[in-house]
Amino acid sequence: MIETGQRVLLIWEGKEYYVRAGEGTLSTDKGIIDLNALLDASPGETIETHLGVPFYIRIPPADRFLFPCPTYRRTDASQGYWDGLCTDRHEPE
Repeated sequence: MIETGQRVLLIWEGKEYYVRAGEGTLSTDKGIIDLNALLDASPGETIETHLGVPFYIRIPPADRFLFPCPTYRRTDASQGYWDGLCTDRHEPE
């Protein structure tokens, strides 16, 4: 069972969303997920958005949060904006 405040990874077709279980919602292009509903779920199950799209529930590996990552910022509109989250652990191209 997932506890209040526990970090959870929600996955849908290659997209990953890191959230904390409990109060609030996650808005995606596939609908809105009530984060309170995670408290009644277990890793390996799915949770549906208000549009009925299922997201897989996983517990992220601890190493995603233990090591500091460098922060890079791109502000050139032609290159987009990258906020330095630790998903790839390397400088963006």
